Amino acid sequence: MDNAETEEQANNVPEHTSDTEMPNASTADETTEQKSDHKPVDNGPTEHVKKAPEPIVSAPGSWQIPPGALAASNNTSTPVNPVSYHPPSKAAEKIEKVEQRIRDDQYDLDAWTILINEIQNNGDIDAIRDVYERVLKVFPTSARHWLGYLELELKHANFTEVENIFTRCLKTVLSVDLWKFYLNYIRRINNTEDGKLESDTRTVIEKAYDYVLVNVGIDKDSGAIWSDYIFFLKNAETSNTWEEQRKMDSMRRVYQRAVAIPLNNVEHLWKEYDQWENGLNRLTAKNFLREKSSAYMTARTALHEMKAFADTINRSVVAKPTEWTESEIQQLDAWKQYIAWETGNPLQLEDTSQVSERVVYAYQQALIYQRFYPEIWYEFSNYYIETEKPDRAMAVLTSGMEVLPSSLLLHFAYVQLCETQKKVPEARKALDNLLEHLEQKIEVIEKAASEEIEELDRAAAEERSGMDLGDDIDGELRERLRTKEKQVEKEKNKIKEDKNSKVGVLARSCSQVWIIYMQFMRRSEGIKNARSIFSKARKFAHVTYHVFVASALMEYYNSKEPIVAGKIFELGLKSFGDDADFVEQYLDFLIQLNDDNNTRALFERALAVMPNEKAGSIWRKFATYESKYGDMTGIERVEKRWRDAFPGESKLSIFVERNSYLNIEAIKDLELGGDAREGKAAPPIQVPTTTIQDQNPVVSDKRGGGKDRKGNRSLLDAFHPERYPRPDFNLWQAHTPSADAVAAPPVSVAAQANKPPAAANASAPLSNQPPPAGALSQMELDPPVNQSRWKQGGAQGSLPEAVAYFLSQLPPPEAFEGPIISASSFMDIMLTTVIPPPPRVTIDDRPIRQSPPPPTGPSGSFRGGGGMGRGGGRGRRPRDEFDDNNPPHMRGMGPNRPPEYDLFRARQAKRRRDDQY
Repeated sequence: MDNAETEEQANNVPEHTSDTEMPNASTADETTEQKSDHKPVDNGPTEHVKKAPEPIVSAPGSWQIPPGALAASNNTSTPVNPVSYHPPSKAAEKIEKVEQRIRDDQYDLDAWTILINEIQNNGDIDAIRDVYERVLKVFPTSARHWLGYLELELKHANFTEVENIFTRCLKTVLSVDLWKFYLNYIRRINNTEDGKLESDTRTVIEKAYDYVLVNVGIDKDSGAIWSDYIFFLKNAETSNTWEEQRKMDSMRRVYQRAVAIPLNNVEHLWKEYDQWENGLNRLTAKNFLREKSSAYMTARTALHEMKAFADTINRSVVAKPTEWTESEIQQLDAWKQYIAWETGNPLQLEDTSQVSERVVYAYQQALIYQRFYPEIWYEFSNYYIETEKPDRAMAVLTSGMEVLPSSLLLHFAYVQLCETQKKVPEARKALDNLLEHLEQKIEVIEKAASEEIEELDRAAAEERSGMDLGDDIDGELRERLRTKEKQVEKEKNKIKEDKNSKVGVLARSCSQVWIIYMQFMRRSEGIKNARSIFSKARKFAHVTYHVFVASALMEYYNSKEPIVAGKIFELGLKSFGDDADFVEQYLDFLIQLNDDNNTRALFERALAVMPNEKAGSIWRKFATYESKYGDMTGIERVEKRWRDAFPGESKLSIFVERNSYLNIEAIKDLELGGDAREGKAAPPIQVPTTTIQDQNPVVSDKRGGGKDRKGNRSLLDAFHPERYPRPDFNLWQAHTPSADAVAAPPVSVAAQANKPPAAANASAPLSNQPPPAGALSQMELDPPVNQSRWKQGGAQGSLPEAVAYFLSQLPPPEAFEGPIISASSFMDIMLTTVIPPPPRVTIDDRPIRQSPPPPTGPSGSFRGGGGMGRGGGRGRRPRDEFDDNNPPHMRGMGPNRPPEYDLFRARQAKRRRDDQY
């Protein structure tokens, strides 16, 4: 390979750098001019880029770009005035959709990639810079986005911007590709027109190589940089023996460093080193090779072991907040195993500083991809503490708290380290910031939940306003509205439950911070300052009972103040009296004080106000307390109350628990099966319930209510009130028949004439006889249009005319859109419900006619009424009075209407008129 070809490769984009050797610069000027000419065309005449800067004579003192490069670059860069470009409407719509995705999830990497591509197509360099800045604010350790940003500025020959970007990313992102780009940039700005490098310029580039290898030289992927550096030294021109000797010493030093590192091309480098040493002097080569052969063998073995980790670790991802998926957990474990492998000194290095360097580099690599895992930050800082470097440990924790401002692990570790270093103000500031961030997260959750609920209400209101809701709403529309309201209410409850769950987790986190804060202040500044922290904590909006328990026990154990501790418990009881966990802590405290009276009083106070579903543990603790420290009378009394409150608790389980102590459960283990019966209980036997229709006669009481001899429910008694809601009967209005209604022409039904007179009585009990056999077979399942599905009259076995007429007026089944009624439950209610007879109506209560009241007999009943007087059996008179005082159109409709001339009714009416006079 000649110089021109290799120099062209050296000036290519660094991520394409391979393991080929880097030659000296021969045509760098031409390459520089070619790359510099790729800038937007201005409206004015085209300006050519100036020549490359003069070689830099001073060497870099640190990782910064060599002094003088910045000034020289300023002379070469030309201000760029990009042509303004307005994206078309489709592109603007696409950008807006992508922006909305980013607003919804700022860690949507695909959306950021689409946005970068779309903005780059627009050609606005300022807009592209803005997008890159936004991306790097979200993904600050993404090497590929830093490289894209650098290529953008270098394409437009903005060397000042390139160097500023290097300043921001090189030390924080230890990516081999990024450092390769830096080396290529240094070589590019130090090339001359004729391609020859002066000694001072070569020294600058050589120091740049050394600096890059110091930072990323131990990375297994940095083998290409080592090869390029060796080739750069090999092609150095010498003019005397001293320079030649210096060149050989430099190459031997680089070779010996490289072959002792598990690089991906370490075997190739060892062969080159062997050939090079033997080419100089075979006698001295054996000594040098023997001296480094053991290190090379160890490095080669370590490389094979390292490849197992490299195959598992995915370096193509960017750091995102963890969701604890299976792949994320696997990556975290892989990085931790790799770090543990490096900590074990697989290279068998005798210098502990070299071992520490490799371990630190492994942690730094892990944080590029796992920066949102607090345990990596914590273990990194803990490693520095173990190596007696507390300042670096504090710097690591500070960086971790900036990345994870709500991490309890990192903040507590930082507070502990500050306490050991006597840095109390820094620790207090860290805890205050942590509480502030947690409170902000709670506010964000509550605000989001409120917005979702408001959106549901707004959508429901808009949908309701779009409906035609007048005064007369049909049942179908009302049912739809009721269903929609239930659905909205269900969604709102789900949002509230989710909010309460998330807020509850953060509230407990805040309480834990307050507790650590109190304990830290007590250790560092005394109990008074700890009390001031507790005073702030109990006023916190989302404080939990744990803060009160911690403060009370701190007063009891550290200050030896049981009275103060008791007052704190009583203060907490006002807010958490219905919390079983807090009451148990208070009970444990009183039991430890041997305060029997207050302990029993607290049991009674708690059980009086606590809901029964929460009081199970309190009853158990009460029974245990009585069994240990009470008498048998008290034990039996408490256990009886416990069983009354919880009927599911068996006497056997209570007895066994009472006769156990700590972890000694001899009865359960030896006689009741113990662990062998855990989870092996037989399922409950389902006993089928058979409903038998009660044929017992109904016995009427004096009030007219109905109740059979077996005590079955009457009509208005609640039946399964927990399943079927009952109306408020106090709001019912009594119905008074009107005598002024307009009569309507009755309809004659011939079948009514054949019925006996007693069948027309409305007070007769409803028949429980089933429909005649074959009735259902007479139904027409698919009748023609405008024809009923039911046959009326006619053939033998058809439905009664009245039933058939009623069924013919019903809509078809497919027209029903309302709620589905359980047939079995409905029939169960109908079969077990006793219908009482209608109450008697007297003239004194409600006058039902304008004529004088009829005379009464000795028993106070109407003559000819429902008693034993003239006119027939019981129950006829109420029907006759109703018929006489109501117009014909109110006496029934359809088949139920009586004949136009009913001889029986006419005779009865004439008899009553005669009796009145």
